[in-house]
Amino acid sequence: MSFAGEEISQRMDCAPLKAPSSACYEDQKSTVVQKLTTVDLNSTRSVRPQTVHVEVQLKCFSVASPDLVSQQVQVFLRQRGICNVPLLIDFFQEAVDVRADPACSGVNSTSENLQEFMRENIAAINLVTDCSNCSVGSDLGIAVDLQSAPLTFHIYHLVTGDEADPTHETIEVSNEVIKGGTRWLLPSAEFDGLWESLVYDTSVKRDLLNYSESALVFADYKVNPHVISWNRVIFLHGPPGTGKTSLCRALAQKLAIRLSHRFSSAALIEINTVNLMSKWFSESARLVSQMFNSIFEYLEVADHLVCLLVDEVESLTSVRKSTAAACEPSDAIRVVNAVLTHLDQLKRYPNVLVMATSNVTGVLDPAFLDRADIRAYIGPPSPVAIYAIYCSCLNELIRVGLIERQKTSLLSHRALMAFQFVENQVTAASLAVWRVAMRSAGLNGRTLRKLPLLAHAFYLDKIVNPPYEVSRLPEALDFMPQAYKENLAPGTVPPTATPVQQAPSLLRFVAAMQCAVEAQFADRSLLEEVAADTSAGQRVGTSTGPTPQQQPSNSSEPVGRSTQTIQTAVHLL
Repeated sequence: MSFAGEEISQRMDCAPLKAPSSACYEDQKSTVVQKLTTVDLNSTRSVRPQTVHVEVQLKCFSVASPDLVSQQVQVFLRQRGICNVPLLIDFFQEAVDVRADPACSGVNSTSENLQEFMRENIAAINLVTDCSNCSVGSDLGIAVDLQSAPLTFHIYHLVTGDEADPTHETIEVSNEVIKGGTRWLLPSAEFDGLWESLVYDTSVKRDLLNYSESALVFADYKVNPHVISWNRVIFLHGPPGTGKTSLCRALAQKLAIRLSHRFSSAALIEINTVNLMSKWFSESARLVSQMFNSIFEYLEVADHLVCLLVDEVESLTSVRKSTAAACEPSDAIRVVNAVLTHLDQLKRYPNVLVMATSNVTGVLDPAFLDRADIRAYIGPPSPVAIYAIYCSCLNELIRVGLIERQKTSLLSHRALMAFQFVENQVTAASLAVWRVAMRSAGLNGRTLRKLPLLAHAFYLDKIVNPPYEVSRLPEALDFMPQAYKENLAPGTVPPTATPVQQAPSLLRFVAAMQCAVEAQFADRSLLEEVAADTSAGQRVGTSTGPTPQQQPSNSSEPVGRSTQTIQTAVHLL
């Protein structure tokens, strides 16, 4: 039995956590297990009565009915007993071990038939609870007794092949074809696993999923909108790179899976706001109207779910009052009016959900903000969330063989807290990742996800190959920033550097990630320095004093240093 909350999304082919040989570490691990979970294997009264959502992905050629799939998967899960949820069972990676369950009458549940059915029809089974979508600092892993827990099944096929490729919604204007939007059929292989990969410090994933399901249920039951008002509009705002657009796409994918019993098909339509802004007077509002009219045609099919995504919504919904005060063309005001009018028209359809994102909120029209039922801020991740992101990245590299498989898996932050961050053979690698996560505070999610690639490409071959001793691990990590500074000079390679010939150890790869993090902050400092120098140059150019050529020679020194440093950063990155 592994730690509760060990992984955000566990794969069955991952190596289980093994205790060190030392007796003291064995006792310490037993103490941590008692702190993390209170499950009594001899009694299920301590197991939380959580409803388990069973998301069953069928193979593309499977023609089994949903009822038959639910029955057979239930037989398969009931015999597994107590499991740590969330749990991903990948049938492409794991050999199915099944046993007959005589309690399931009326179902052909012999081991041979069940194993053959699973092998021929099931691609993956994802077990999640409502707590699985909570914040990263909450109880991510819950021990659930699958023999008695209530199960809710969601059976679906992934859209693959040519059908998974996006199609463009075109608009013809004056003999010109404009791509007004992009359409994906859902659930798509393009977005498979995207929901599980998103890590946030708040329960925004759970809140958005619960709201979306409730809003669509209200529409299905024909709740009087004059008594209870809702618009089915979600607005996400925050700095760039925090995962707003990815969250909207993942939410659409998750709704297509969870509501597969209600809607036979689903699609995500992403409006291209840039192409809808025309250079011709009064043409932009007409393009917006034509784009929404094409969306209305999809909504006429009652069992077809449409998720509408308006990325960078400030392009279409800028403040009308400031626009009029700035003597802007009235065409911009017409665009805002057209968007608001069509949003009101979408309320008549029970099978649509509107999602909008923006990096700036001060320029949005208050009428649009008022129509949003949920306005959620998506900020940069905290060190705890960064640690979870890094662990998922490193576990993926271990799974594919780019990092040497470890005897002990990475611990969750909750497990490190139970260990009180004391370094030993069990926590050494996890503490190394935690130190890098704390140093990475301030970087956005988009940057964090690409750091493993940068570490592998530019810094891995510059890290000394022999593994660090556990007792010297802090000194080794403290040395990494200095090693990064020594390698700043172009063409400088440490004499101890050796080419990568085999999968590196986890500690070596984490050290390379430390270098990549330092490079990101150095690059940020350079950009800020260049921006400051550029601003200073503009002030000099607009002043009544001497021109830049007439300034003393020492005034150009900061600019020269910045240029040289930029060339160094380009050489590194």
